Amino acid sequence: MATMGNSSSADISIPELVGIPSLRKSLGQFQGSLHRQIDVIIQDCHLADPHKDGTNSRCNQQMIDILNVGLVNLEIAFKKWNLRLEQLLEEDSNADNLTEYREKWKKVSPDYSEAKALIINTICNIKKPTSFPQNEQETATKIQPIKPISELKPFQLEKMSSPGRFHEWKRRFESFFIASNLQKAPIVTQQAYFRQCISSQLANLLDSHISQDLSVYPDPNIVGDDSCIGLLQKEIEKRHPLTLRRLALFSTKQNVNMSFTDYVAMVKKKSETADISNFNSDNILSYILLSGCSDQGILEEVLKLSKNPDFEQLVKIGTNLEVSRSILQALPGAHQNRANLNSSYKLTGKKNYYARSNTAQKHDMTQDQTWRVCA
Repeated sequence: MATMGNSSSADISIPELVGIPSLRKSLGQFQGSLHRQIDVIIQDCHLADPHKDGTNSRCNQQMIDILNVGLVNLEIAFKKWNLRLEQLLEEDSNADNLTEYREKWKKVSPDYSEAKALIINTICNIKKPTSFPQNEQETATKIQPIKPISELKPFQLEKMSSPGRFHEWKRRFESFFIASNLQKAPIVTQQAYFRQCISSQLANLLDSHISQDLSVYPDPNIVGDDSCIGLLQKEIEKRHPLTLRRLALFSTKQNVNMSFTDYVAMVKKKSETADISNFNSDNILSYILLSGCSDQGILEEVLKLSKNPDFEQLVKIGTNLEVSRSILQALPGAHQNRANLNSSYKLTGKKNYYARSNTAQKHDMTQDQTWRVCA
């Protein structure tokens, strides 16, 4: 959660409790406190702006101070409830309870977001000038109100979502964002709806990086502009490196019982998460080389790199590794070591052979699962 810039909302803590029953009880108490604060905010906003459009509003410093205090108290109440919820998600292993906690998040989080949006819009309304010059009045009538369309709201993105799932979520969230006219809402309102569409675990991971003035989408006119979507993409990519996703695309093959139409659909889906729009001839050569490489040692060395290697880097890695192996084989005693290994193998018989075969099979299955998760 972005900080409010107020010392009273910083470093919020909750009482240390022992045992799941006590933690569950306090979760209900924090939830009750949050909803009471929401009720107070609704009443104060109605008093300050009865028609929700700035007409007949009570604009004075005392009313603005009341609304600002209400906003801070709302942040504190939600943060305390959210901290306790996170603690229960980590410590409670009961499947029914975990389902209940996730349902609570889906119900309580929208209430918090709506209350926050209400109080921010109310403050904006009561600060609006009561009259406009002729040309400004025409412009004001063209501004569309913010109308969140719940039917277009995307599914809630989870911490362990795959790149394919994240790509689908981004497409749906963009439709919801634009159709609801959220690009014209205050930044804090945009952030509130953004958090409502991701899980509490993801929100907590991003909160320390989201400032109060960070927009949801980057400015297209500023190269490398930070945004909430950009931070979210980096978090997803930590678990699914781009190198693996691109390698999964180039390694895609049509199964025996798969129709050509399904094969095309699978290739398109993997290409969406592989960022091939930025591909050049060097990238294509690099991944052709990687997808056809059967040397596990070279592949492991490549995947250790933090960035996508170019073709010359791949050649250098593979060549250096082969040279190192040749040197090791030429060292004195290398032939004797191999003879000892062969002798040891004959003594152990088929038992160890099957053990190694099973291990290799498990490794291949694990590698296959690694490529699949990128989809």
